Amino acid sequence: MRHTKIGHTLLTWDVFAHPENIERGIRDIAALGFAGTETGGSLYDWWEQHRPGQLKQILEDAGIPMVTLFHSGDWTEAAEEGRLLEDARRWSAAIADLRGEMLMLVPGLRRDIPPYGLDDFKRMADAMNRAGQIAHSAGITASMHPHWGCAGRKARPSPVPILTNQSPPNTKRAPSSSRSTSSANGSTSRPAQGLTPRSASSSATSR
Repeated sequence: MRHTKIGHTLLTWDVFAHPENIERGIRDIAALGFAGTETGGSLYDWWEQHRPGQLKQILEDAGIPMVTLFHSGDWTEAAEEGRLLEDARRWSAAIADLRGEMLMLVPGLRRDIPPYGLDDFKRMADAMNRAGQIAHSAGITASMHPHWGCAGRKARPSPVPILTNQSPPNTKRAPSSSRSTSSANGSTSRPAQGLTPRSASSSATSR
């Protein structure tokens, strides 16, 4: 029988507006019996800048991992790729250090002019696959978040088939889910080498 663990997102504690709420959120999540949590990579940076080392200690004290960090950006823009990949390196190392599993790649806000085309989505796929390779080298996986008011949700044609077709042949794929706590452990069957399209509106599982 599959052993499934369920986590809960820190978004519930309004952490983007109040990064300090992460501590209370972690302790609440652990007390409620969830197996792990997630937050934004930029919030990890906030903690390392203002309270270095404390986030890892809070997680260890609570007994849960930071399963996922979100990595949001303008993946269709060539000029942004260098910064996005540098963030991927830093956050992938952080996820591994915090006993996590996955770097969540989130498309940025949708632009209206000029409209997106196939070349934009192929550029996004290439950049995300490079980020996926970086994550894989750190011992974790990477996956795509195909909604949350982003280009991946609103654009036509939909980029999701393009992105998955551009990913490595043995990359695992999973359907998008609604905004609720969700399981990720065992939900797909093959190991990822790069991009792993998956919803992360809620936390994945711990190892």
